[in-house]
Amino acid sequence: MINTIYGHIDTLRPSLHLSIFNAKQSDWSSEIVSLPDGDFVALHYPAPLQTDKVILLIPGMTSNRKAPVVQSAVTDLLHEGYSPVVVELRNCTDIPGKTAGYFNAGSVEDVDFVIRHLCNKTCAPLMAVIGFSLGGIVMSQWAAKNALAHKYVRFLHCISVPLDLGLTANIVNAGFSRLYQKVVLSRYRYLLKRRQDVTTLSVVHKLDKIKSMFDFDEQITVPLNGYQCLEQYYSENSALQFLKEVRIPCKLTNSVNDPLIPYNKLYKQLGAQPNFDLNLLANGGHLGLFHASIRSKLKQLVTIEAQPAKISI
Repeated sequence: MINTIYGHIDTLRPSLHLSIFNAKQSDWSSEIVSLPDGDFVALHYPAPLQTDKVILLIPGMTSNRKAPVVQSAVTDLLHEGYSPVVVELRNCTDIPGKTAGYFNAGSVEDVDFVIRHLCNKTCAPLMAVIGFSLGGIVMSQWAAKNALAHKYVRFLHCISVPLDLGLTANIVNAGFSRLYQKVVLSRYRYLLKRRQDVTTLSVVHKLDKIKSMFDFDEQITVPLNGYQCLEQYYSENSALQFLKEVRIPCKLTNSVNDPLIPYNKLYKQLGAQPNFDLNLLANGGHLGLFHASIRSKLKQLVTIEAQPAKISI
């Protein structure tokens, strides 16, 4: 119980502190990238872009470049001499998306398009991709399914990644974790109510009655993103199955006191495998690993070189 309480504290602390980009806003470039179906994503990065040191950051659910964890990671990466690029996927940008779809655990095609775009732009593979929470799910799925992943990305780092979507949805619907559920649902309502496409308008009336992530995924995520049912969405996109299949050097970093991911039930299922490093930390909660009081001791969070394959619990 005490460990769970500290996990909630570690999770919330970064959001309670004002976090700003280390670089001035005028030093940042923004780029709108059109997707094949007419929608778009946005890239944000400090200018000039160092083409041989690009690290792509994929924020978590409903998140964008303004998230404290993303800003802290950007600050650390700049300090280490890298060129961080933050992608804001469908419907997470400042401008509403053009189609009914939005960033979800199955947004693999959008991530693939962004990675290829950046590689073409820099004429080099990305030094690394760091995926936060939901972003890590999508990244692991992309790496597992793409036989040519090694030609585009040298290293993958997934941070605070839910391994079982259904289990996490159940956890956030109980006890104190319902606070996170309330915040996420509020953010989803805001993002979707901006939209004017016919498909979204046909379901937007349901948003105010939705009380849980189960309800949201079943009534909104499933129909707007082309899934047949809730079970299909959860089973096809949970990260555990994909992390077992990733063949490029990969690190999975999480904290033992993450209140949204029961590590003792899931991580041991990963098993030892080549090029895979499971890095479990005692503290940090869910995406609280970059809080100043913790990250000063965790330089490995922005270390992108492949480490010897190991699992340490």
